[in-house]
Amino acid sequence: MNFKDRLKSLREEKGLTQEELGLLLKQTKSNISKYENGRLQPNMKTVNILSTYFDVSTDYLLGNTDERLPVDKIKEAFGEYIVQKNNKFIDLLMKKVPELSEDEQESLLEHLEFALKLIEKQRLRRKKEKDNS
Repeated sequence: MNFKDRLKSLREEKGLTQEELGLLLKQTKSNISKYENGRLQPNMKTVNILSTYFDVSTDYLLGNTDERLPVDKIKEAFGEYIVQKNNKFIDLLMKKVPELSEDEQESLLEHLEFALKLIEKQRLRRKKEKDNS
């Protein structure tokens, strides 16, 4: 799909007429029609405005990719990584905890709680430093 098709599709998804989109862009209905017919190419400023308005990447708008927002793919992949990382942590605990005595398990829990409190304090300190700068 190329720019002219993407623009028309996105405009219709939003339920906009060419005239309404033209008003948003401070352009004429005729210009929007020319964009959608491939007789006129927008400048980069217009492409950026359109991508922001339709909440898509410029690459998607220009037809270079079918991913509306590559950021979504990154977030999805990162989320999967975190789940895998957490699963590894939980798997390790599940394997090791049964081998520990009750006292050792209690000690491990106390250490984990202490470590989590330290991490929270570090987060708060970093947040304060960021807010103060």
